[in-house]
Amino acid sequence: IRGYVSSAGVRMPDRLNIGFYGETATLGDLLLILLDTPEGVTELMCHPAEIDAELRATSGYVHPRKAELDALTHPSAREVLNSEFIQLVNFGDLK
Repeated sequence: IRGYVSSAGVRMPDRLNIGFYGETATLGDLLLILLDTPEGVTELMCHPAEIDAELRATSGYVHPRKAELDALTHPSAREVLNSEFIQLVNFGDLK
């Protein structure tokens, strides 16, 4: 798949981490993921959000989104990002 996607010019990270979801969307789990992230580009699957009426009406995945947001914006997450020299990028930054 990687070869096909690459030949089509689609940018992809080196790996995808799907471990930050549901019950494992905690600050502790996020910090462990960050500390264990290898060199290269890793996409961290997440769906952070503030909970509002529209989200409640349109999604079955509601309350964990707030937990994800809280963990992702916690000062400890930024400290680990800095100490591990992890740079946050978007898909436009991929080569």
